[in-house]
Amino acid sequence: MFSRAELWSAGKNVWRVWHSGDKEVSDLQTTGDLPASFETLRQRAFSQQDKEGDVDYVFDIPLDLAAELTGFRHDEGAPDRLFFELVEKPAQH
Repeated sequence: MFSRAELWSAGKNVWRVWHSGDKEVSDLQTTGDLPASFETLRQRAFSQQDKEGDVDYVFDIPLDLAAELTGFRHDEGAPDRLFFELVEKPAQH
């Protein structure tokens, strides 16, 4: 299983976190200036991974980091707040 999260600003990659569980369940790669919460998420996931080796907890690190920063997680349903506004297509004259 593969998961990835990254932040871009002004056309430049600020940080990136990715996991390739098909290589090894503990695989976790990072680059850049990671958010302060990354280390806590990493420690929690690896602690759970050590206890239950048959579940890929490391997979959740990039997803949890993205959720923490965006306010929602892609696989947990729609967020409580509206991020986009639907607009009608302009009439053709």
